[in-house]
Amino acid sequence: MTFARIFSLVCVLLLGCMPLIGARGESKGPQITFRSDDKSGALGTWWWNCALIKNPEILSSRLDFLQQNQVTEIYFCIGNQVTDEEVRAFVKECGSRGMRVACLGGDAIWIMEENESYDDWYARFHEYQKNAAEDEKFYGVHLDVEPHQLSAYAQNTDLCWQLYAQYVKKAAEMAHADGTLIELDIPFWLDDFKVSIDDKEWDLITYLTRTVDTITLMSYRDTARAMISVSNKELMLGHRNNCRVVLGAETYSLEGDAVSYMEEGKTYMYEELAKVYQDLSARKLSGGFGLAIHYVENWYKLKD
Repeated sequence: MTFARIFSLVCVLLLGCMPLIGARGESKGPQITFRSDDKSGALGTWWWNCALIKNPEILSSRLDFLQQNQVTEIYFCIGNQVTDEEVRAFVKECGSRGMRVACLGGDAIWIMEENESYDDWYARFHEYQKNAAEDEKFYGVHLDVEPHQLSAYAQNTDLCWQLYAQYVKKAAEMAHADGTLIELDIPFWLDDFKVSIDDKEWDLITYLTRTVDTITLMSYRDTARAMISVSNKELMLGHRNNCRVVLGAETYSLEGDAVSYMEEGKTYMYEELAKVYQDLSARKLSGGFGLAIHYVENWYKLKD
């Protein structure tokens, strides 16, 4: 059973009433549908292996799967394995299926001030956007930059987050100057870090939610209650600062049973995510909200 069908059923049950079936079998009960815009209940997923779009059979099967499961946005990692022409065709096809696409990239080394690889990455994005037709453009940049992956992180954790905040300031200025949205993947455990930007001390999460358009929280736990519990501060600050907050679910992990839905499978995950959706909907978050599933290939292969 697809996410869409299980999601609709669970939402009906959570709302406390069963759907009414008319003479032709159509559902008359309450329905909630993921929507492809900047605010209202998106469902996203990460597409890391860009080379997969070169295989027509795989491309078709994955897009069919995502469409059937109500995905509204894809975070697509561009790489040297694909041409801009292939990317344009992919973005256009996704759009025809109701899925917008963000340009995904990330490397922990990007936070280092002397490193120019982010500038090179963004230059490709900028050039791509300039040459793409409207229905071939990315809706924004989606950045997965994780300082804790650096070898220097253990020796100077606070400095790494300070450099990260400075990098986010730069990246946001570049994106917003181009009129594009900027989204960040972040872990859920940043609550206690402080940074200094423009001679002002900030709580890191506050600074991020005031600087970018979306934070996608790696709220990687295998129950709705746990996913929400680790996200409450970010949800509160997103609401206060008009920043969309997307809660992410993991489908594969070797870090323990509680981290991902690998052990439980699709059906259980869909049921839990429907509960998360209901909770977020009830909060009426000013910046908007969404869910995201990490990532296409592991989700596709996840047991039912």
